[in-house]
Amino acid sequence: MRRFIYLSGPMTNDEGYMKKFINAADQLLEIDSDLIIVNPATMLQYSGGIVDTGADYRRILDIDKEILSSCDAICLLPGWENSKGCREEVETAITEALDIFIYNDPELFNKLSAASEA
Repeated sequence: MRRFIYLSGPMTNDEGYMKKFINAADQLLEIDSDLIIVNPATMLQYSGGIVDTGADYRRILDIDKEILSSCDAICLLPGWENSKGCREEVETAITEALDIFIYNDPELFNKLSAASEA
């Protein structure tokens, strides 16, 4: 069965976030072409940019967490620990008992393979 992997990384105050998310998705698909990558950065590309304050931010984050809850795993991009939204997504992943992968972990390929076989 194909696994849904949600990407989580900082976006607010990072003008290069889109490229980072797209590169991460591409590299994960190189590791395992059967993955389905859920990329919140591309989900926001038609919103006129990042919404980083107020009710819109909260609503978008709540929608992201709802989508994350339907995934099999979360993959944390560099800098995630400094992002309030990413930390909330990790809390959701823990609550939903999702696999948690660190993108720059040198063992990522082995961990993804083991999780796929489980």
